Amino acid sequence: YSALPQSAKVLEPSSYVRRVVRDDLLAETRLTAIADTGMLRLTDLGWEHGSVSRQYCSIRDDDPTSARLDLHWTMRFRRPDADFDVRTETRSGLTSTPTQFHFTAVMEVFEHEEKTYSRTWTKTVDREPSEFTGMFRVMVKNSTLLCHHTGIRDRQIESR
Repeated sequence: YSALPQSAKVLEPSSYVRRVVRDDLLAETRLTAIADTGMLRLTDLGWEHGSVSRQYCSIRDDDPTSARLDLHWTMRFRRPDADFDVRTETRSGLTSTPTQFHFTAVMEVFEHEEKTYSRTWTKTVDREPSEFTGMFRVMVKNSTLLCHHTGIRDRQIESR
């Protein structure tokens, strides 16, 4: 059985922006996508939550290694009657050279706007010619940076 849906009040409206910009002078294409869920209050519980996802991608026509992906995700949780206000900020970036992938990630936690935790990861993974056709996936699990590439050969690299 599922729980009954909670009634919710919109505190801040949601929005979505997706913009593609072509710079012919630089021969570069840039994509920006921002998804803001707004801020909602579950009225029966007094719980407030919202998130914003920002994605920035760019690449130049004549240089596949110029591709860059930057992500910034904000998640916010509040319960004013319990003096509870936390926010997480995560940022990650992925670039490459002809021989390597370069990944960076930062996670910050705030309580009442005071930073209470911060962690930074960097990881470089060698590329192999057979792996150019695969998919590269990066995630954080249990404070460990996992880089997983599915190509002709699967492999997983961990960094603590």
